Amino acid sequence: KAQTFPGPGRFDRIVCDVPCSGDAAMRKYPEKLRDWTPHVGRTLHSLQLQIALRAANLLRVGGIMCYSTCSFNPLENEAVVAALLKSTGGALELLEAPKLDGLKVRPGLTRWEVLDDTLGRLGSYEEAMARLPRVERRRYRVTMWPSSSQNLNLCLRMFPFLQNTGGFFVAVLRKRSIWPLEPVPRALTEDVCPP
Repeated sequence: KAQTFPGPGRFDRIVCDVPCSGDAAMRKYPEKLRDWTPHVGRTLHSLQLQIALRAANLLRVGGIMCYSTCSFNPLENEAVVAALLKSTGGALELLEAPKLDGLKVRPGLTRWEVLDDTLGRLGSYEEAMARLPRVERRRYRVTMWPSSSQNLNLCLRMFPFLQNTGGFFVAVLRKRSIWPLEPVPRALTEDVCPP
């Protein structure tokens, strides 16, 4: 378990391949499409952020972390990276990933929609809190919506149709400094309740 690893600042490189919905593997596993709902990404968002924060804490200053999923859902990808950058108060920076010959990629998203369970658009966290029944409000975190520009276009998206592969998301981050280890507000990282 990552909780029992040695103290912070011990690793030069970390691959943070978090649990994800796997919706980018629909070609390989068609049942993923049949079983997909917006709720899947929402339930994973907080866990993914917790894991990424722990991984970033284990990096030494100057160390590099690769955050990755096999999901296309921005709530599992760019939203987690944005929350990670914000939560660490500038201690992490998003890097441009190295270019690999022949690898076809697209940039990360800077805008996305957050959907309710009926595929209705929720324009903001505040709208979700005002519009949704109380029991459903617990399923959303403010970190799920796009915020100010954080160069999320530096993230990479690999689509199956580009070169006959599975789909992937990758973000490369460098730890610039140690950040105060104040607990991240519980509302950002606590588990989202099940449907």
